[in-house]
Amino acid sequence: MDNLPNYSCMCPACSGQRPITERDPVSQQDAKRSYFTFQNGKILFSDTILDNSIVAAAKPVFTTDQIIQQLRTQWGGNPETFTVSWSPTSVINYSTPTTPLQNDVAELSGFSAVSTARKASVKQAFDLWNDVVAPDFVEQTTASQNQIQVAWSDNTGNSSYAKVWQWVDPNGSNSYSGSNYKMSRSEIWMATQWWTQDQDSDFYFGGYGPMTVLHEIGHAIGISHPGTYNAGAGDISYDASAEFEQDTRAYSLMSYWDVDADGSATDHIGSDNSWKYSQTPMV
Repeated sequence: MDNLPNYSCMCPACSGQRPITERDPVSQQDAKRSYFTFQNGKILFSDTILDNSIVAAAKPVFTTDQIIQQLRTQWGGNPETFTVSWSPTSVINYSTPTTPLQNDVAELSGFSAVSTARKASVKQAFDLWNDVVAPDFVEQTTASQNQIQVAWSDNTGNSSYAKVWQWVDPNGSNSYSGSNYKMSRSEIWMATQWWTQDQDSDFYFGGYGPMTVLHEIGHAIGISHPGTYNAGAGDISYDASAEFEQDTRAYSLMSYWDVDADGSATDHIGSDNSWKYSQTPMV
């Protein structure tokens, strides 16, 4: 068994950028987006590119089973049939520790313990995931191996991401005619430099901070984006990259795309005229 740390994604929720196309009334920043590749047992990420446009186009409507497969397998590798799942499968322990596990990762040098209020927000995020996935999430007070660790650091390259520690060799097969890889530990590192998640007051209903935690938990348990957003294939947009109509944040927090990208004219503006982000894993 050889456990290797593998970075997960650098999508908008993970890179701390808000796409221009979200029409945020407060801030309109270019989005950096990238994609996964799977090489020699490691999940790798590509160089990022800018996305400046989303144009709705007709897409096939996927069934629930098809969408589940997309969320489990579309990691940008070749073939796109492999899955990554937690081991064991019945219980997943997690912690937001005062003292992180000392496993020689670079982020430890910038570790910053968070308050009780922020820990409560992380717990709420795990509780929301607990409503929709089979394993039970159990909070632990101390950091240890074989758990998901959520921590803040100023040594993350100004990015927030999930690190997945997995067996390099496949452990069995899945129902999609591909290999299944087991993971035994994940680390979610939140950048302390982001103004959307550096204070307790950032973790309010509708905020970007809670959405980031939820998105990263999804990656930490082996869920991908709903499609293979391949930065090497040109512009990243709903029109060019979404593989089915429901690939928006109206349906999944793991999507890159705004709720109106499908041409529905739905928006993210709340009754207080401010931008609201998805706050659950969604339908």
